[in-house]
Amino acid sequence: MTPINRLKTLISQALLRRGYKVERIYNVGEHRLNVFEALIEQINPEHPEFFVLQVGANDGATGDPVRASIQRYHWRGVLLEPLPDAFSRLTATYRDHPQVALENAALASFDGTTELWTPLKSNGVLASFDRAALMSRVPRHSSIVPVAVRTVSVATLLRTHRVERLDLLQVDTEGFDFEVIRMLFLGSSLRPRLIRYEHLHLSNADRAACVQMLAREGYRLLPDGVDTIALRRT
Repeated sequence: MTPINRLKTLISQALLRRGYKVERIYNVGEHRLNVFEALIEQINPEHPEFFVLQVGANDGATGDPVRASIQRYHWRGVLLEPLPDAFSRLTATYRDHPQVALENAALASFDGTTELWTPLKSNGVLASFDRAALMSRVPRHSSIVPVAVRTVSVATLLRTHRVERLDLLQVDTEGFDFEVIRMLFLGSSLRPRLIRYEHLHLSNADRAACVQMLAREGYRLLPDGVDTIALRRT
């Protein structure tokens, strides 16, 4: 059985436990299967110690793939967002979820400060360590400015929040996603059961290196639009 077929089987089994049967249809309309949510069902989302790490949480609302599950299952977790404006809105999003810790910081290889690039009129929702990657996302004559942000290392983050278990890693960092995953793997023994990252802005070399690294760690990978979902074998 191919990796894709194995994932299809896992998704079907998860939906069956919820009382749904998967059948192939050709006009799915607004009822398109959410593969990510189906795979979440495979990693025991109702476990009281379920823990999520989200790097690049933005405001916790705009296109956020994990907010609904955090609120539904009351997951514990740590959410990082370095931009002040977006972090302010993120705080409001999770004001009724004290089990979630929020960090106004970017994940990096060191504790301190660094510069992110962001469009002058982005309203604090778009930023990257890579200025060139950001330029490809905005209108030609947009002003790109540096913003000083706090950084935190993997070791400090895990120690501060006493993270000993990690079920889900969600990454959306505008081209820095591979580095985030690599820093976690090099800086800790934690291997999330499920990882979702954005591959769209990675170079071809980083895309291939990320796939190879995850495969070596026992993950099955599935493309999902601009993202890649990786499920670790047990």
